[in-house]
Amino acid sequence: MRAVEVEPAHAGARRNLARALLEANRFADALPHADAAVRLAPADAVAHDERGLALAGLRRFDEATREFQRSLELDPSDADVRAHLAAVARGKDGIIAHP
Repeated sequence: MRAVEVEPAHAGARRNLARALLEANRFADALPHADAAVRLAPADAVAHDERGLALAGLRRFDEATREFQRSLELDPSDADVRAHLAAVARGKDGIIAHP
């Protein structure tokens, strides 16, 4: 969280904090940071994936689907995002799977 305190307008710091919170299953806490990352770097496919994961964790599946689709538009080769999109389509919980 220190990086965000030092540089709140840094997309990478916001995205990394969102990822850490997602890994702790803190979806509501992760969402504002993922939102900021997408706002600061709208062409960042990973930021859209992180936002999708936060939304899916909050069971906001329609919004999550849109974020995963946007991520794939930006980076069609990302197999993890395809898996996240498929899991949301099935309505599954617990799709967070970070290597």
